[in-house]
Amino acid sequence: MVTCSGVECSAVARDFVTEAGTFRVLRGVDFQAMPGKLTMLVGPSGCGKTTLISIIAGLLSASEGTVHVFGEELTALRSDQLLEFRLHRIGFVFQQYRCGEYGGSTGGGGLGLAESLEDSFGHAWRSWLGGSCR
Repeated sequence: MVTCSGVECSAVARDFVTEAGTFRVLRGVDFQAMPGKLTMLVGPSGCGKTTLISIIAGLLSASEGTVHVFGEELTALRSDQLLEFRLHRIGFVFQQYRCGEYGGSTGGGGLGLAESLEDSFGHAWRSWLGGSCR
């Protein structure tokens, strides 16, 4: 049962099928992200973070389990419904972005609005509040 209007995954599994066989990359994952709360998904390389995020975003389907996002049960949606869901409810910020380098509508590329942040892990983060992206 869904207890939040954010993200709730229950017993999610994901299999990838290759010529070499079927590989289960997620096994029984339970995950919840509450609205208005910062939630970080951390883990070592190859543990399934990107796969889980792709399932939550509706880019991949779960092989087992249920996924509720903003009150929608993604595991019950058809591909055309998932497309509409992503179009109206999901936004993406990619790790390899190109924002602010070439000037936006103001010509400054938003660089004056950029704020450098550093998280508790010592990674440099940049928050872009304007500018152009390519």
